[in-house]
Amino acid sequence: GCIDSITLIVAVETDFYLYIPTAFSPNNDGINDCFNIKGVGFEGIDFQIFNRWGNPVYSSQDESDCWDGTYNGKPLPIGAYSWRLMVDLPFDEIAIKEGILNIIR
Repeated sequence: GCIDSITLIVAVETDFYLYIPTAFSPNNDGINDCFNIKGVGFEGIDFQIFNRWGNPVYSSQDESDCWDGTYNGKPLPIGAYSWRLMVDLPFDEIAIKEGILNIIR
């Protein structure tokens, strides 16, 4: 019998999916009252929301958290807020996403 061997390099691409809304309406009508991230293919997050002056108004490391549009228990005004998301992916990879979120009432 013959013995043979082969060496292969296999590239594995990490796919992940995120859905991040661009607006929500925290007005207690039961529709879009809280802001949250939905996705698959990642192992953890670090999510922050900032006001127009760049001050943090919300942060979470739990993708199941849902933000109600408040800061220190008080409703924030309507308007645009920036966000930054760091996503932990398999194989020690990190993806960084940024965007704008609008509070409407």
